[in-house]
Amino acid sequence: GEQLFKRSGELKTLLNLTIDEVSNSTQQLAGLLSITAPQALVQSAVLPAIEQLVKQFPNIKPRLIADDTNQNIIKKGIDIAIRVGEQADSELKGAKIGTHREIFVASSPYLSATKHSITLQNIHAHPFIATSWQTTNLTHRFLDDKNKPHELLLQPQFEMNSANSVMESVLMGLGIALLPDIYANKYIREGKIQRVLPNLQAKENNIYYVHAYKGNMPLIMKWFIEFLKKQLKT
Repeated sequence: GEQLFKRSGELKTLLNLTIDEVSNSTQQLAGLLSITAPQALVQSAVLPAIEQLVKQFPNIKPRLIADDTNQNIIKKGIDIAIRVGEQADSELKGAKIGTHREIFVASSPYLSATKHSITLQNIHAHPFIATSWQTTNLTHRFLDDKNKPHELLLQPQFEMNSANSVMESVLMGLGIALLPDIYANKYIREGKIQRVLPNLQAKENNIYYVHAYKGNMPLIMKWFIEFLKKQLKT
């Protein structure tokens, strides 16, 4: 019943978009669409959404800025920004479109070379490769499979300014990392990395879109958001 309800909501949204598209048929959906998003979401969700968008509207010209910092979308002329975590109050409009959790990962060769399995007790002995956003708060909180809380104080040995750089370091076998599941799952499926301490679950991080349009969003942005929502659910 719940799945049917969700699916009915998705179909209603798509129907409304189609009606909007027909009512605006005299206005060709074309031109530049400027998007910014964190690197961890680009490959897994944003690019597939853009691919769907240009297939349906081939005259759209996407401009993507992959950046882990929050860009000033008004000054830089960006139409829509994808952001993670709670948003500060501002004049920007937006909504939640998905969630992700961070998971511990390491490369298969690194784990094979490790004499003992990584545990809560010895994880501090392993080099921690941190993203820049993980260096402002070194305490990470988790729940285990028995719902017991755990706190880990992790001092980074390596600090990188992007998720891509962290992943490259993990693949090189430099240590362990804490990365968004939506980003890491592809590498796990390919057998390049493995989860570490899989019984630990971090809190959910919300994913939002924000924009600076005062009135209704342009129709092409609404389509992009719907395509992106689908990717974030897969």
